[in-house]
Amino acid sequence: MAAKEADHADLLAQVDLRSRELTLILQKLQRAEFIERIGQGRGCRYRVSLDRSEKAREASTVQSTVQSTVQSTVQSTVQSTVQSTVQESSSRSRRWRSTSDTHTAILAYCEGSFRSAEEIARHLGRSLASVRRNYLPKLVPAGLLELRYPDKLQRPDQAYRTADR
Repeated sequence: MAAKEADHADLLAQVDLRSRELTLILQKLQRAEFIERIGQGRGCRYRVSLDRSEKAREASTVQSTVQSTVQSTVQSTVQSTVQSTVQESSSRSRRWRSTSDTHTAILAYCEGSFRSAEEIARHLGRSLASVRRNYLPKLVPAGLLELRYPDKLQRPDQAYRTADR
């Protein structure tokens, strides 16, 4: 029985992976002696090690497991990125709200945990300068927001939390 050989392009056409991901899998299979590499560089080919036929079956399982793991990881990452983007865009769609509505949004966002000025600006879809100039100076002296570091107003990691009412 003749051993089948395949090059990188043949294998890439068979699986839904990026070139680099396939290369890493092939290197791992080669180190575990599931496959043999024939040649060097771009012209190299791969074939299943004949003396490792049982391990070759395991390699197939490993490859499908790696592929499904990569796909599920990518899928969950894309899904969480889309969700956060949708949340950010929904808060940005209300960009032109009144000052009192913006104050209410800031107080709701800072409820229960300290938030940096950058986080507040990102949540509102406003510039950092706008938040620092127009909103925080009104909420802090009014006692609606409390500072993480009340004695150091210009501290770079200063954060804000809704004050207990």
